[in-house]
Amino acid sequence: MGRKDIQPIYTQTYQRKRRSIIIYSLLGVILLIAIGGWLGYRYYEKQQLKKYPIAGVVLSQNDGYVDFDALKKAQVDFVYLKATQGAAFSDDSFNSNYSRSQGAQLPVGVYHVFSFSSTANSQYHNIINQVKTNTGSLPMALYIDYYGTYSDDNVNWQATRQKIIRLAKQLTHYYRRPLLFWGPKSVLDHLEIKIGTKYQLWYSDGTLGKPNGDARFLSVPGKPTIDLSGTKQSFTQAVFNGNQLKWEQYLSANVN
Repeated sequence: MGRKDIQPIYTQTYQRKRRSIIIYSLLGVILLIAIGGWLGYRYYEKQQLKKYPIAGVVLSQNDGYVDFDALKKAQVDFVYLKATQGAAFSDDSFNSNYSRSQGAQLPVGVYHVFSFSSTANSQYHNIINQVKTNTGSLPMALYIDYYGTYSDDNVNWQATRQKIIRLAKQLTHYYRRPLLFWGPKSVLDHLEIKIGTKYQLWYSDGTLGKPNGDARFLSVPGKPTIDLSGTKQSFTQAVFNGNQLKWEQYLSANVN
């Protein structure tokens, strides 16, 4: 009787161990598939990036101190600096970043983050008061995207479009240079603007390696790392949507 009573206990223990081994094995397989998929995607992404020989970084105060000479040595081709946001915010690192970028002789542009709740005039004055003449050699960029509670469901695009175009006209008139509208394609489509030498596009969600219409710049997904003199740092990055020759022509057309 004792032997019969004990036997089920060993059987249940064996079955539990067997189930645990199967579960852990399945989890291991899933983990390997996930890692393999991630590595495969990263490889694919790098291959797509090779199609864009001109690459740059986007900097704000969140990036801390950045060595611009090291950026240039790392073959970074251009830099965009955050200057302002909305009607009152100015980036704490803008002036120092701009000053140090000039020593590295990198093509530089500045950008403003658009506010749905502020008037065009208030944002315009915030920009010119902060930027002054420190515009660099690239077109100024206007970043437009939903934030907070704003979405496609509650933004009055008829009124917002008028506000954005008013701000764009003020900036292009004051600085005498083209303006890049930067953001998701679905948001920029609401602007219904005529693209050309005056107004240009920068897609934040363009698919690398795919046709992206008239977009001059494309954002790179995530925050890839760059080796800066032996130290790896992650940056928001972008690429110029063209080859080396087109980049040189673009610079020639935009440099003041």
